[in-house]
Amino acid sequence: MDSALANALKRKEELERELERVNQFIQLYGEFSKESKADDGVGMRQTHTSNANLHGRAETLRHKMKVRGRPDDFADIMEAILRERKRPMPRGILVSEIERRGHVIPSRDKARYLGTILWRQSDRFESVDGGYWLKGVPVPKSADLIG
Repeated sequence: MDSALANALKRKEELERELERVNQFIQLYGEFSKESKADDGVGMRQTHTSNANLHGRAETLRHKMKVRGRPDDFADIMEAILRERKRPMPRGILVSEIERRGHVIPSRDKARYLGTILWRQSDRFESVDGGYWLKGVPVPKSADLIG
């Protein structure tokens, strides 16, 4: 790969990670500011939080971070889905299945996000007719899918 392209791809990945952190900050700021501010009647706003309230928010944040996962976690989830369904699946269906299982995909373009993971994990996944499948595993024939 051309070094300029490699550098550009590396920088793009860094910027995407930074953008995700900024988006998380914006989301958390909105959540914290809505829950923790009350009007004191003089037009000034004061912050009123109890330790229990702070603990609850910290638990929520930990849960969100756990649910969001990392690209390797999404690769593991997609592999499990493909093994369970025993058939190739397009990215859009993988998005639906991942979200149905309660995971949050941290992107506006979720199918593209998963596609990038699938592409980067080309040692585990390959594009075949019908979507993505497990590399090195024979693609099931349509007759195998019945039943």
